[in-house]
Amino acid sequence: MTRTAWITGGATGIGAGVAHALAADGWQVWLTSRSPAACAATAAAIGARAIAAPGDVTDAAAMTALAARIRAEAGSLDCLVCSAGVGIYGPLDGFDPAALERMLAVNVRGTLHAAQAALAHMKPARAGTIIGIASVMAVTGYRNQGAYAASKHAMLGLLKVLAKEVQGDGIRVSCLCPGAVDTAMVRGSRPDLKPGDTMAVEDVADAVRFLLALSPRCAVDV
Repeated sequence: MTRTAWITGGATGIGAGVAHALAADGWQVWLTSRSPAACAATAAAIGARAIAAPGDVTDAAAMTALAARIRAEAGSLDCLVCSAGVGIYGPLDGFDPAALERMLAVNVRGTLHAAQAALAHMKPARAGTIIGIASVMAVTGYRNQGAYAASKHAMLGLLKVLAKEVQGDGIRVSCLCPGAVDTAMVRGSRPDLKPGDTMAVEDVADAVRFLLALSPRCAVDV
């Protein structure tokens, strides 16, 4: 039976890289982002194993409906990769509270919405993997990235607790905290970085592959 992965933020950046990697490994991948056009373009680039499933992670009802659709059409929901994220930068002195709220809505509540939607189908099956794509900013801090760091710290904390809460249901939860990755978002936030200073999207995708290749008896602490 083909395994099924749902990837939020799957149309661009790290999410798209993960989708390409998992499809190459034989997974069926469902790509979610707010842009139907971007979802369709990435799905077309991947091929028959990819399905565009646009939606906004800040909309809990939309995430519930998407998870139900995936389960109904694919027959299973084996993995959720929470890669949807936004970054807004600047010094904390004078930082716009609305910008912080936007990051919390996507990076934290969006992760929770997608996870809750996936768990509704993983728990009855007593199997599944949830992987969050956070950031090194979840464990450290850099100038002009304080609000972004706060959102990623919150995302990591949420997934740490979720891992403990669903372990007894046969579900594994992990969170990757990569450093600078060569994506449009990182290039925009850190123009000082040289190409050799960043890791490739494929490096993060390989870490996702590693987590998914583990025995069901194994778990990696978030």
